[in-house]
Amino acid sequence: MLSVSDETREQVLRIGREEFGGASADETVRRLVREHWQAAAIAAVHRYSESDPQGWADYLAEADKFERVRGREQGVSLQHLDNQLLAVRAASEAPHLPDDVWRCLATTIHEEITGLDDTLTNRLRLSVLVPPERYAEELAAFQAWMDIAQANANNPAIVRAQVMTELYVAFVWLRDSLMKPIAAVDDQTTFAAVEHFFSSGRRRTLRNAIAHGRWCYLPNFSGLECWAKPGCGQPHERFEISTADLEAWQLLSRGTAIAALLALTEAA
Repeated sequence: MLSVSDETREQVLRIGREEFGGASADETVRRLVREHWQAAAIAAVHRYSESDPQGWADYLAEADKFERVRGREQGVSLQHLDNQLLAVRAASEAPHLPDDVWRCLATTIHEEITGLDDTLTNRLRLSVLVPPERYAEELAAFQAWMDIAQANANNPAIVRAQVMTELYVAFVWLRDSLMKPIAAVDDQTTFAAVEHFFSSGRRRTLRNAIAHGRWCYLPNFSGLECWAKPGCGQPHERFEISTADLEAWQLLSRGTAIAALLALTEAA
């Protein structure tokens, strides 16, 4: 239990009454802590913009393009994302998709979702508990963090924090709360095929290892060392994932999620 002086307690209660509409001490502290971290995040972005003006300019340019797409600008093109996702095909394991789909994977997913009738579109949006627009906001913030991490790639602590957030976003957050519910609405779509890929094989055991904290770096940092949940009375099964596969699968997860979210926010 946290102990505070009577004076501090009174200050917190007064802030709750005067600033937060009569909030309790617990809620007041929560809001003050949230405001602190928001201020810290703003300060970090400000430092980044000053330390790396070109990187900041590049991020603003990308954010502008993203917002223009969300604003339903005519002639939406996902060619750049298509080209990036095509590289995933060279991974040791990749979804079984036709050649013409691989060449324009993001565009295919986007067109399949925007081409759904209103009934299916509404079912799809309702199947995702968090509104698609909120997902888009979080992914934009995640990309900003990735840019900051890349600008500080010589800092081992930041690199490790980057890897931890990448793993969670790509293999747990997007897969569980976005891919699965969208794929369940229509299991014949390309996006459903990608979701099936992430819900099977080594991606499934990797997801569980990440979610339950059963992973660490390999001694030579060439990938991850993980442990699968054991059978009854059996020891944990150890397995490895190479950096090349991790990078490819993370790209596939984020890239296809962006295509789906763009389609959903346009359809709103």
